[in-house]
Amino acid sequence: MVLQVMGAVNDDSSLAHSTFNDRNELDGFPLFDQFILNMLYHPRVRVGMTRDEVLPILPGVIQDIRGRVEAAAARRNPNAGQALTGMHLD
Repeated sequence: MVLQVMGAVNDDSSLAHSTFNDRNELDGFPLFDQFILNMLYHPRVRVGMTRDEVLPILPGVIQDIRGRVEAAAARRNPNAGQALTGMHLD
């Protein structure tokens, strides 16, 4: 799957609703993965940044991403916003 190539290097079996868990057989592009990839490819996150460099900008990145991902999810599925209310990303 192309999504696997774009995402995290190490799959994690604790990610229940993610294609980055090889034990899952999910169809489509799960909401969790949309957040992960949007953070990874956000313009403020650059290749080679250290954890200490990313942590201060992460709240702003998450806020920006949340708006875009929620809007895209709402366009695809009007009830999708309900699934976002329980996510704690900040």
